[in-house]
Amino acid sequence: MTDLQGKSVIITGGSKGIGRETARLFLQAGASVTITGRSAEALEKARKELEVIGPPVMAVAADVSVETDCRRVVDAVINEHSRIDILVNNAGMSARGRFSESDIGLYRTLLGINFLGPVMMSRFCLDEIRKNMGSIVFISTLAALKGLPGLSHYSSSKMPLTAFSEAIRGELRPEGVHVATIYVGFTDNDPDKTIYDSRGNRIPLIRDRNSLTQQEVASAVISAVYHHRNIVTLSMVGKLASFFYRFFPRLSEAVLARQTLKSRMYKSNT
Repeated sequence: MTDLQGKSVIITGGSKGIGRETARLFLQAGASVTITGRSAEALEKARKELEVIGPPVMAVAADVSVETDCRRVVDAVINEHSRIDILVNNAGMSARGRFSESDIGLYRTLLGINFLGPVMMSRFCLDEIRKNMGSIVFISTLAALKGLPGLSHYSSSKMPLTAFSEAIRGELRPEGVHVATIYVGFTDNDPDKTIYDSRGNRIPLIRDRNSLTQQEVASAVISAVYHHRNIVTLSMVGKLASFFYRFFPRLSEAVLARQTLKSRMYKSNT
């Protein structure tokens, strides 16, 4: 992928999981990579691990839900690399629990991380990405294609990314800017992965099974950028779910209501 050689890439949520593996592949393709995350300790650990590949990795501790942090990341990358070509909006947070048991503040928190964070990062990177005719990538979820019982907070914070990406794709395509949205299904996570329960407490993420590996998702990100793909739905399960959501909406809702609410993966561990 020689077209990625020398490109300057920002990956939010880059210290763990999909973000870290995406950073690894961009480095292997010869790009300059900056990773962000809220934990300076986790970032430093990831930076040392990734630098074994060769090129230096820039790590900037930041919370994407905070506007000043987003501006600081962008300024730091421009100062260090003099350009930004690719932004991967990967940072995100999930939650589980019934709406009737949920704290209203949790919806505000997830909107800040999962929607406003990508909006702010995209806006502050836009001038550079426009100039370099680069890419903006949004890592979304199958839960953004249809609201899932027990995941109202997560679904409603991710769904706006679809509308946002579609809107700016129409605006920016004539200028040569590529905008991609990648819908990810159940993916292997790091052992210490946490999510919010309905009250906003951090709990371990426990799932019975996964459909994708972190490396498979990272490969899809690289491929989407390299081939300028706009919409990518991952895994056969994801493609089938998307088909049924679109053409059999009432059946889909009935099945989801029956299955997901009794599944352990949608219940709080507290």
